[in-house]
Order: sequence, then structure tokens, then C-alpha cells
Amino acid sequence: MNWQDPDDSGPENRLRLKVFELFTKRLWPYITKYRKLFIVSLSLVFFTTGASLSIPWLLGKAVDLALLPKKAALLLPFGFILLTLDALNALATYFQNLSFTKLGQEVIHDLRQDLLKQYQFYPLHEFNQNPIGRLVTRLVNDTSSLQDLFTSGLAVTLGNICVVAGIIVWLMVLHPSLGLICVSVFPIMAFFSRFFGRRIRETARDSRQALSQLNATLAENISGMSLIQIFNRQKTFHDLFDRTSKDYTRTQIKTLESFAYFQPTITFLSSLSMLLLIWYGGFLSLKNSISLGMLVSFMAYLHSLYSPIRDITEKYNLFLTAMTSCERIFEFLDRPLEKQIRPQETQIEKLSLQGSIEFQNVSFRYSQEKESLWVLVNLNFCIEAGEKIGIVGYTGAGKTTLVHLLMQFYDLEQGEILIDGKNISETSDKRMLRQKIGYIQQEPFLFSGTVEENIFLWDEKGREIFQALPDFARAPFESGPLFLKKEIFEKGANLSSGERQMIAFIRTLVQNPSILILDEATAHMDSLTEKWIERISKEAFQNRTVFIIAHRLATLKSVSRILVLHHGELVEMGTHSTLLSKKGIYAKLYQLQSRKEALEGTPRI
Repeated sequence: MNWQDPDDSGPENRLRLKVFELFTKRLWPYITKYRKLFIVSLSLVFFTTGASLSIPWLLGKAVDLALLPKKAALLLPFGFILLTLDALNALATYFQNLSFTKLGQEVIHDLRQDLLKQYQFYPLHEFNQNPIGRLVTRLVNDTSSLQDLFTSGLAVTLGNICVVAGIIVWLMVLHPSLGLICVSVFPIMAFFSRFFGRRIRETARDSRQALSQLNATLAENISGMSLIQIFNRQKTFHDLFDRTSKDYTRTQIKTLESFAYFQPTITFLSSLSMLLLIWYGGFLSLKNSISLGMLVSFMAYLHSLYSPIRDITEKYNLFLTAMTSCERIFEFLDRPLEKQIRPQETQIEKLSLQGSIEFQNVSFRYSQEKESLWVLVNLNFCIEAGEKIGIVGYTGAGKTTLVHLLMQFYDLEQGEILIDGKNISETSDKRMLRQKIGYIQQEPFLFSGTVEENIFLWDEKGREIFQALPDFARAPFESGPLFLKKEIFEKGANLSSGERQMIAFIRTLVQNPSILILDEATAHMDSLTEKWIERISKEAFQNRTVFIIAHRLATLKSVSRILVLHHGELVEMGTHSTLLSKKGIYAKLYQLQSRKEALEGTPRI
């Protein structure tokens, strides 16, 4: 249950070095898709910056031109000008925040869609190696962190950076020596920013890793809740989640502690800068080197200078978290897709299959490391189009792996698989082949929704085939317990295993496959459901090549041939009666099963 993200490792300064590249090369293309919106947002930033820079200067002019000369007639015009600027600044800030929020929502939507599309075309081993919690974290939590940057941070940060840069330049223009004195604390501030920034980066990275672990643990707890309740392990798993949650809490506290040191440091340095202004600026004012109005303007500028710096520091952690999330998102977006897949093409070319299959010297292992065991070893056999084949063997013999290779869930390391005489590895798009193969598993997956949606998978093209099925096949779905509009809970929790299997059978048939695979599809069924499946199988098996993986060997009496796998090798092949007469592995399996059923008093033959 413990795991770490590979993307959370590496040198501490890796993210800092990649920030510019992440923004310019990866995030920027998403932003430029909404170029007009971004230009409007940026224009509003420049306008609010100009308004913010004008107000302190006008205050100084009001002191020099109205207050000191005691010209009361000028006070009201200056007041109206300042009020107008403040009002325009507030209005522009509102539209600026609104436009940046909309831009952020559009960008995050595109990123989320691209990431989900990437998931849909990942090789199957990616889902075996990555817990669901990690994948969900990327799609939900990490995109939300990046969304916070746009909705809460980007507009404010860009505006504050422009204000800070503008004030510094304007101070140097108004009075170079006084301006230089006022900003002399900046090098010290830069040093502390880098020092605390490193600590915040480390704790932010640890926090994201702990959150991924928390999500993974929670997903496992919820998915296995029935098992937890059956074995009365509520306290055990609660304690496990408690430890994981505390780890995440500790990383959050460390992040806040680092930031808590950072904020007072900036506050102290801003006070130091104001002290320097009062000392040196007051001295210049007493010597009449600068006017009192300019001194007032400098004070207002310094107050306006360090306020946005405080805001920037408050957004610093948000920025680092967002950039960490951005890096993790693009790391998953850059992972290789399945070979022979063209996700940009939504229309898949139709493929016509007869259904003949040939395995030539096929060997396979899940990892190509030298110590990895071979799951399948040198398989050689031919199947004619329309032939019914049974596949049997002890657990772990490689039965399911064989059909997974046929559907190209994994790439072959050795050998070839031919369908209608053509090597399947040369297919231009794997989806062309998969749409002609029907795969029914022992535990079919059902989506939350209606029975109808699970049968047609939100595609009405199969309805015509459904209507052409025999009356007995459609009966349970038209007026029986599985009527099409019935609501299904997640994973079909409100259905029996037999009902779920009936939906899986019909769902596969309406896709009109040329090759049909039944992977323990008739296990754990009641007699009525089994009879229904036997009747519909007679229809389904016609003019199709069929693979039946079964532990109940009596169900394979009618197939034309049975393949017996043992430790990944094809050790026997023949009809039910032929294999019994050989007295090999198949005969032993059959005898053991017959004895077990006799002892249980539930003969299935």
C-alpha cells in the first residue's frame, strides 16, 4: 500500500530550474488558445498598475499645490481626481479578476480533458503500476491546484509585479539617491526569499506526495469496504488511514511553519525601509532638497510597494504548489501511449474479419528484466474461422494472458499472432481489431446509470442489433427485472452477479463481434440465468470464432477443441473425450472436479 511517485524524486532545485520551461513551453500554448481573453486581461493589469502609480504622485502634488499654499479651491478638484482614479481602478480590478478567472477555467478544462484522453490510451500496464488514487490526484487535485493559480493568484501576482517594478522605476526617476536608499533592503529581501523559498519548495513537494498517498489509501479503503466489514477490520484500516493522514498533516504544518517565518521577515524589512526614508528623506526635506509633497509621495509609494510584496509572498506557496502540480500533470501527459493507437482519429476504420487465428512461437512475460518469469512459452496452434475452442489449466497457467495478447493489451516480445493470416502487430490502429472482439469477463464492469446506457454504452448504433435478437433474449430487458430504464448503482451494486453477467452478454452481442471470448463468464450463476445464457450462446456462437476459458470442464464438451495450458506451455490439445482418454493433465482436472461435485452433492454434468 505504500508507494511513492517517481516524479516526486530528484534534486531539490529541479522544479526551480523547470519553472520557466513549464510555463513557456507547456502551459503557454494552452493560454494562447484564448489569446484575446489573455490580451484583455493583461491590458487591465497595465491599466490598474498605472492607476496605482498615479495616486501617490497626485497626493504629493496635492500637498505641494493645494495644502502648503493654502489654496482651498484646488482641494475639491484633487479629491474628485483621486476618487475617479480609485473608482476606475476598482472597476478595472473587477473585470481583471473576472477575465483571469475565465481564462484559468478554460485552460484547466483543456488540461483536464487532455489528461483524461491520455488515460484512455495508456498501455494496460500503466493502470497496473499506478494506483487509482494517484491517477485521480493528477486529474482532480493537481488540476485544482493549478486552477487556484489562475483564479486566485495569477491576476493578483501579475498586477503586484507590475506595481512593484513601476514603483521602483518611478522612485529612481523622482529622486535617484532617495530612491536608492529606500530600495537598498531589496538584496537582503532577495536572500531571505531564496532561503525560505527553498524550504517551502521542499515541504510543498513532500505535502503533494503525502496527499497522493492519502488518496491512494482512501481509495483502497472504500473499494475494499465489504471485505473490511466481513473480516471486522474497521479499526485496523482506520488506524492505517490515521497514520497516513497524520503524515499529510505534518507536511502541511511544516509548509505553514516555513511560510510563517517568511512573512514577518518581509514585514520587518519593509519597516526598515520606511525608517531609512524618514531619516534620509526628512534630512533632505529640512534642507529643502525635496518638497514635502515629494516626501509624502515617497511614503505613499513605499507603503504601496511593500503591500504588494506581502501579497506576492502570500501567493508564493500557491505558486510553488501550482508549479509542482503543473510538472506532475505534464509528466503524465508525456507518458507514452499504446503503440498502434491514433487517438486524434475519432472515426475508426471498419475491419472485416473471418476469425481464423494462429499463434506462432508466442512467448510472453510482463517484465523484460532477466529474472522475470515467462508467463507463456512457445505457443503454437491454429484455429479455423468459426471454431469453438476451450482453454483450461490450473490457476496461473496463462489462460487470461493468452486472450489479452489476442486483444493487444500487451505487446509481444517473441513470436507472432495472426488473424486471417495478417500479423496483428501490423494493424494501423488497435481499436480496429478490438471492436471486432467481444470479451466477457467473470466480473463485468458496469457504470452507474441505466441498464440501457450500460448495454449501448451511450451509442445508439447497437439498438438495431438488439431489436434483431430473439424474443427470449430481449425479454428480461423489455419487461423483466432488467428493464432498460432501470437505474444501476456504481459497479452494479444493486444487481446480482447473474444479472450483471446478462447485461455483459447483451452488451457484447450488440457490438456484433467476429471473435467472442468468454473468460469464466458462466461461473457463479443460478440455474435460470445459466439456462438463459446457454440459449443465447447458441445464437451468439453462430458464425463466430469462440474462446471459452472455464474451470467447469463439463461446459466444454461441445467445443471442437480444448487447449490445456500448464506453466505457460501448451501441453495438450484435443476434444473432451480424446483428452480424457490420454489420462493427462486434463483428465486429472476432470476427475478432481467430478469428485468435488460429488462430495458437495451438486453434480454439474
